[in-house]
Amino acid sequence: MIPEVFDFRLTSRCNMNCPFCFGTKVNENFNLYKLYDFFSFLRKKGVNYVVITGGEPTLADHFCDIVMLLKSLGYDIALSTNGTFWMDNNSRDFVLNNCSWIALPVESEIEREHNELRSYSMNHFHLIYSILSHIRYDAPNIKIKIGTVVSIKNINHVSNILNILPIEPDAWKLFQLSHTKFNYDFYKENKIKDQDFEKLIQNIKNKYKNVKTSIDYSYEKDRNGRYFFVEPNGDIMVINNNEEQVIGNYCDNGEELMKKIEKLVDARRTNANFHNTFVDDKR
Repeated sequence: MIPEVFDFRLTSRCNMNCPFCFGTKVNENFNLYKLYDFFSFLRKKGVNYVVITGGEPTLADHFCDIVMLLKSLGYDIALSTNGTFWMDNNSRDFVLNNCSWIALPVESEIEREHNELRSYSMNHFHLIYSILSHIRYDAPNIKIKIGTVVSIKNINHVSNILNILPIEPDAWKLFQLSHTKFNYDFYKENKIKDQDFEKLIQNIKNKYKNVKTSIDYSYEKDRNGRYFFVEPNGDIMVINNNEEQVIGNYCDNGEELMKKIEKLVDARRTNANFHNTFVDDKR
């Protein structure tokens, strides 16, 4: 069984330096024509959705081209972004006109703490708050997801996040801090135990029983077999034994790639992860 969704980590470029980052560090290097053939092949196999991420995907050289390519093939697009595209009118209009979902980060109910974790020169908390204040008016049909990475740094200032936002997002996803080879120092100092994360989630669920926001969560241990990534250089990557593993490239034989994906990606869990996060009405 092939998953319905894949994550396209479009670029490693980013205008932030978040210490917990688990984004890609691979440089962009792909051929749009071959990429079209690969994405067309995936559509024929029943892949319907794509989460565009990075890095900060809106900084990629071919961001608009990729979005239009995916739309031409009939994909529904979720954009995972730090929100800085909002400051450019053309970028904002393009995103609002072409994406079905936008995922934005909120790391803490405390402005200072969020800004420290997001490591940006401007007041990033204020930017996210401003986006949320305006987006329902500017694009009422777009669904909004909030994402929070939970670590020792912010675990005590997470549970009130929904109360301080100007709107109720459609979804809120909480991630237990996960390690990569690029964030390991931060991870060692700030990882939280499963039982502490579980306690936080239970507290949040009890607190927000009556909200419309769908609340979902992800343990570090649950990443195995749950993701199907396309990297900025076209490599196909999965999470196996809690490690990122490249299993091929978009230029490889499609059927052989599909066999590897079916073996290493749990399609049911991957699909559930997407639908639970982005609240898809087409289920």
